[in-house]
Amino acid sequence: RMVRDYSASFYAFSGWDPRPSFAYDRTTNTGTVSNRRLRMVGASTQGPVGKNLLSAEVAYYRTEDTAGTDPGTENPSVRTLLALERVLEGQRTVSAQLYQEWTLKHGAYERTLPPGSRARDGVSSAVTLRFRDSLRGDTVKPTVFAYYNLNEADYFVQAEVRHRLAEGAWWTVGLNVFGGRHGDSMFGQFDPNDNLYVTVQYAF
Repeated sequence: RMVRDYSASFYAFSGWDPRPSFAYDRTTNTGTVSNRRLRMVGASTQGPVGKNLLSAEVAYYRTEDTAGTDPGTENPSVRTLLALERVLEGQRTVSAQLYQEWTLKHGAYERTLPPGSRARDGVSSAVTLRFRDSLRGDTVKPTVFAYYNLNEADYFVQAEVRHRLAEGAWWTVGLNVFGGRHGDSMFGQFDPNDNLYVTVQYAF
């Protein structure tokens, strides 16, 4: 519902966590991967702040590992998102987001990690920046997106130009750049795979 100039939403979820959990049985020396139960409640709001559009969201994720002692299952967490978007001259739009994950029972998580494992921080923070424009009568659309994880120095940059040739026909050229401090982080694992791509699309 609307609260003055702000839209407000509340939501809840009960189902299966799409992120797989790993379990190791020492007696049989075997490992299994499965999806565990997940329950979540959250709220979000969006509205104007001066010439900007402000968005905010908070959610509580309750996993099966409520005690935080199972290293193969995600701990319960609180997740927050704060975003600001502004339209500049013409149709140029810039936006920024701050996303954070607050891991609950982090001390128990650290105590039960297997020897030699790299522990995650109790609070993980990431920022994103996006620039979008529309040129030549909305037929040319350049976009630049950047992601940076403040904890792991993990980053991803994508620059793309999309050009409409005719009704239903487009070509796109873009660049993906990956990197990070660790070779097992979300984007650091793709460090050697920077790429340039070209696509052509025709709908009929």
